[in-house]
Amino acid sequence: MDDSKQYRVESAPAITVTPLADGEILLVVDDDNAVRSFVCLASRRLGYQVVEASNGVEALKQLEENQGKISLVLTDINMPLMNGLELVRALKKRLPVPAIAVMSGRLDPAILSSLQAEGITALLGKPFSSEALRLTLVKAVMAKR
Repeated sequence: MDDSKQYRVESAPAITVTPLADGEILLVVDDDNAVRSFVCLASRRLGYQVVEASNGVEALKQLEENQGKISLVLTDINMPLMNGLELVRALKKRLPVPAIAVMSGRLDPAILSSLQAEGITALLGKPFSSEALRLTLVKAVMAKR
């Protein structure tokens, strides 16, 4: 065996992330800190400014504090105090209505039916990748247009 051979480790090509947003504000609503942290980090890499809430009540407070500035809301379904479906219904009554995406580890048929009745088509099943998150946010924004 020839010990004089040299091996070169090639570095992985740099991944270029094209910003999805240009500083638009995304409200991330989830009672799970780990999920919220992951979504916030991934969303910032997509060009969003991010505001957080751990339930629907906090989300409505954030909407009041950021009057008209939040363009997109990503909410979990199963949360304490005010769940995601209740939040979606409250969001639909606001002007301007932000784009809305929903994430959940359990999307049962009754909830899916209720979301469809509210016009929500941007659904993200947990667990998910940053690419699935990106595609869901795009779908939510496109549905709003």
